[in-house]
Amino acid sequence: MSALDLNSPRENCAESFWIASPIIPRIISMPIILQDTLYLKSRNSLMKKHKFILTEKYIYYRTPLISMIRAKLTWSLIDSFYESTEKDVKFGFSISNNQGVQDFYTDSAETLEKWLDKLALICIMTSFDQDFVIIKDIDSGRFGTVSLCQDLNTGFEYAVKKVNKKELLEISKIEHLRNEIKILKKINHDNCIKAYRVYEDMDSVLLIMEYIAHGTLLQRMQKVRCFSEDEASAFIKNLIDLANYLHSSGIVHRDIKLENILMTSSTNNYEFKLGDFGLATYNKKFHKSKCGSPGFMAPEILNGEVYCSKCDIFSIGVICYILLTGKPPFSSKNIKITIEKNRECRIKFDGKKWKRVSPTAINFVKGLLSKDPLLRPSADQVQMHPWINKLTKSDSEYPIIIQSTIEPNKSLNHS
Repeated sequence: MSALDLNSPRENCAESFWIASPIIPRIISMPIILQDTLYLKSRNSLMKKHKFILTEKYIYYRTPLISMIRAKLTWSLIDSFYESTEKDVKFGFSISNNQGVQDFYTDSAETLEKWLDKLALICIMTSFDQDFVIIKDIDSGRFGTVSLCQDLNTGFEYAVKKVNKKELLEISKIEHLRNEIKILKKINHDNCIKAYRVYEDMDSVLLIMEYIAHGTLLQRMQKVRCFSEDEASAFIKNLIDLANYLHSSGIVHRDIKLENILMTSSTNNYEFKLGDFGLATYNKKFHKSKCGSPGFMAPEILNGEVYCSKCDIFSIGVICYILLTGKPPFSSKNIKITIEKNRECRIKFDGKKWKRVSPTAINFVKGLLSKDPLLRPSADQVQMHPWINKLTKSDSEYPIIIQSTIEPNKSLNHS
């Protein structure tokens, strides 16, 4: 049973593995991923052939006594094996979940690989050391280490996030990792990091993701100091489009910051992928749990108030401020002072660097950094701002909700 399965384990046998399915044969609502023949070993050790149907959540097959039975695949462990005798070699795999364990046999190594490739999209694999080799460590974070690894079959390089199971003793931490895995498997956007497989061994849970070789936005800013206004506009447009996609998909990231944005090009400053969905959650109407990174958090989170997806918009506003000036709006060497500045949200738009920034860009940043979330725009409203939407010709065409954010922010400008 996987460390990510929060259900209590039951009797560990093949009989308890299967449950009767309410679904009528040939009427399965979920998309069918694979439909093929496998063998099950009977009580007298004879092999019996059955046709199996694989979907995103279950594996089904028909029995003589019950029209259709199924087994849960979510958070199940997959382990491949082969059995050698004097006569032949049998290839197969086992699936284990909180209900029990079942062995499946294939008629060839090729059929086994076909099933393993499809099951890897849904389940948790256990063969990391047979499939990958770690080349070097890249980074370490709250819950584990990120390393560069290579697929031993294809030679392709990936990033692997390795989370020590000792860090998963609290249910809340397991839920964060489960959320990250579910969300990464769900999303499909050019500006989002892609996850390919999940592995588990005795000590760790390992998440295989695409490898991005050009560093983080923080590292890019340390090199270039600040972006031109055109570069910043192009970058933020892509980030807002991504936020709108996530929010429309019911996902709030809750930790958008420089370190979590991976640059995908060495020749421009607007191509990137957003990573680290460890604090991401599904977008209920309101949230209350306090999370994020000081200096990038919406004030309502720091104040312990309920918040919504607009917390991501505030974080993007902080990033935009940094891109245009090279400095964070709430900077301090003391973390407590940073948090207090972030909470109070007193932001200056004076100084030499802001004099070089267009009024339209300043209007844009002020709107995103509105302390009051009721005055802060949603992602789809931000998309219409003339600074990132070149089809909009003037500020007067921008939705009134953003125009209204300029007035409250006047008190934040100490010029």
